Amino acid sequence: MIGQLKTGRGTQEKNMNRIERMGLAKRHGTVQHNGRKYWLTQDAYVDNYGTDGGVRYYASAVDRKGREYKIAWDTSAAWDALSEGVNLIQKINDGSREYADQTEDQKRLDEIIKKYGDPETYSFDESEACDWDNPVEVVAL
Repeated sequence: MIGQLKTGRGTQEKNMNRIERMGLAKRHGTVQHNGRKYWLTQDAYVDNYGTDGGVRYYASAVDRKGREYKIAWDTSAAWDALSEGVNLIQKINDGSREYADQTEDQKRLDEIIKKYGDPETYSFDESEACDWDNPVEVVAL
């Protein structure tokens, strides 16, 4: 029959996997790390890591063979500083208490504003939170 392709089961599975990967790429994107390509299976989410209160973004992914991984991205220095600036502004503007570090906090806030801009007017867009093309870690699950 014209237009009908007869293939072995292995070819069908390969095509299905390719189609599935294309769907994942369209929905969540892909990323490369150390020369290997990964298809994200979810949008990245932020979570704490370590003991210093730092945050990272994470997403689940699969490789070409369907093996599962966890991908991690560090937040950028600008994102961290502007987030810190928002917290400093809240602390400085809190009129309910006095605290000894107000001068130091204001100095730090001034440094942030000079280098990265005003945290109060910055539009926090998560597309700028990390260097999404360069994850810092890929862990096999």
